[in-house]
Amino acid sequence: NQSGKSYTSIYHRDDDDISIAQLKQTLHLVLDDDGKSMHHKTMEDDDGDDDDVLRTRFPRNMQAIRCNVHRHETQALDATLNLQNVVIQREIESITAQMQRLQELLIVATQELQANIASNDENVRLANLLAKWNEFEADWSQWDTRAFIAWLQRCRWCRKTFEAYTIYAASIDAYCVARFESLTFKGKFLAQFDRDAVRQIGVENEEDSMCIYQQIVDLVEKYPAHEQSMNGYDANQIQLK
Repeated sequence: NQSGKSYTSIYHRDDDDISIAQLKQTLHLVLDDDGKSMHHKTMEDDDGDDDDVLRTRFPRNMQAIRCNVHRHETQALDATLNLQNVVIQREIESITAQMQRLQELLIVATQELQANIASNDENVRLANLLAKWNEFEADWSQWDTRAFIAWLQRCRWCRKTFEAYTIYAASIDAYCVARFESLTFKGKFLAQFDRDAVRQIGVENEEDSMCIYQQIVDLVEKYPAHEQSMNGYDANQIQLK
């Protein structure tokens, strides 16, 4: 050139020029070993990259990635749980409805059971009562006047009721004095009662006197008195008149 210097290339490096390495360092550029490619050095590429053995496998922002993935997983889990909760809630509502129906059936069944128990208890009570009544009737030959009147109050009447007649202990005892020469009524006398005896003690109505007389006959035949308690009176002597 005009200064008298010779050059082997177009570019001439003066002393004030910087080297490629300096330029690379200034611009934060990384030059490959073959010098063919460069890339911009990021803020994460600090000094010491050569010592990062995981640089080719994991980026430096793994914690951010972890948080992001965890957030998505949590959202997905929440959606799954919400769906499960809806299913469980529906099952609970269905079970509750079934329990209500079963409760109603239980109430009905309990009421039926209580009614059956009450009916059975009543049947047992009546059966026991009838057994005691049969025992009372079977002991007819030992009755006194009051027992005979109590039995008449519980007899079946065809036309009227017991209360419609004037049947008193005095009238019954008076009849026994005249008929059996006894100061009072004795149950064994029933084996000798006829329709006239029923009329004499106060049952004047023909239908009712016949009805009561027939029940006396049925009583004596159903429960034959012991021979020693009859004092010579034979229950077989009773005839329907």
